[in-house]
Amino acid sequence: MRDTKPSKIGMHQPVSNDKPVSDTVIKKRVLDRLGKPKNFKSIKAKNVFGNKWRINVWTEERKEAWDVPTAILSDSFFCEFKNNRLTCNPKIEKKY
Repeated sequence: MRDTKPSKIGMHQPVSNDKPVSDTVIKKRVLDRLGKPKNFKSIKAKNVFGNKWRINVWTEERKEAWDVPTAILSDSFFCEFKNNRLTCNPKIEKKY
């Protein structure tokens, strides 16, 4: 007879012991460092894996020829959240 109890050792193990952090915390820290760009549209923070994040900052631009606003990716970062610190590549510096 086969044992049906779940195994404690398996392929899917936590990457770190850090508590999960919300995308709201990541977004706030990025905007605090970067500043808020002119014509700011949105910021998206997506957990890629473990404690690694992809952050994209979008602005909105209107061109005279078009009536419709265009979304522009103004900044993009790959960050790691570890020990309550956000380390990013490229390094985030005050821009706006």
